[in-house]
Formats: sequence, structure tokens, C-alpha cells
Amino acid sequence: MKIETLKAIKNLAENGATDGERKAASVRLAEICQKYGISPQELNENELRPLEMVYSQGWNFILAMRLAQMVSDNWNVKHETKKCGTKYDPGRKKLTIYLTSAEIIELKNIYPLYLKELNRQITEFASAFCLNSDIFPPNAKFTGKETEKSEEFCLMVLAAQKMERPRKQLEAENGR
Repeated sequence: MKIETLKAIKNLAENGATDGERKAASVRLAEICQKYGISPQELNENELRPLEMVYSQGWNFILAMRLAQMVSDNWNVKHETKKCGTKYDPGRKKLTIYLTSAEIIELKNIYPLYLKELNRQITEFASAFCLNSDIFPPNAKFTGKETEKSEEFCLMVLAAQKMERPRKQLEAENGR
């Protein structure tokens, strides 16, 4: 949900043309505020509040920071990172981003959508990279399913080609 939309709902709740419009907007505003644990007054505040996110992969950090920069319209978003790894996930870190309440709501709404798409693209890229680099068991039999030829997949293969080092160089480095 965009910050502008939140502010428009708040404005309608306070200044709607009819009682019905004000009541409907007030109900929607209350639902949003309850869902994200803030008060309607906090939507107009410029006070920065912490939003904590735990991540293990570097791309999760990059995505969260870029989205925070986008919603705050600020390249210099205040943030902190701390290690919070466990025995089973030692690379785990906690990212604390400081945003206004309205920006936090917007980030919480868009982050899962972008993360899902990023994970899909990373999976496709990894498949394209393995296909392009011929990383398969020696006697692998293909069903044809592995060589999907969608335009997006072909673009991923091209990207993988740009990133890969020659196979012979890798084999020489690894003593094969």
C-alpha cells in the first residue's frame, strides 16, 4: 500500500464529504493501523521508527535496502546490521532499517512480492547457469523438460554465459 494511499484514506476519514465516506475510511484506516500496530496519528509523523528484518542471504539485504530507499525516496536510509546466527544458521543477520510508520507499512506490503519474484529469478538463473555450464551427472539422461526455451530462460542462459569461467580453467584449478 502506497504512502499516498494511506494518507488519502486518513484524509477521507477526517474530511470526507459525507458521514458514510468518513465512516468507511475510518474503518479501513483502523484495519490498516491494527494490522501494522500503529496509530492513525503516526501516519503523518516524520519520526523514524525501527523495522527489524532477519535474513541469511545477501540478496535479501540488498532487496530490503533498495526497497527502503525507494519508499523513503532517500539513498541514505539509516540502518544497522548485527549478526544473530545460530548453530544451524551461522550466517543469519538482523537488519534494522529506520523509516516513518507510513514507509514501514509500504515496505512490509511490497517486500514479500519482490522477494517472491527475486527468488523465482534466482532459481531460473541457477538452472540456466547449470545448463550452460554443463553441470550434470556424467550419464545424465534428459527428458527435454530441463531445456525450457522461454524467452526469459534464454535471457538467463545469456546472463550465465557472461558470468561463467571457462570449464577447462575450472577443471585445471581443481586438479581434474
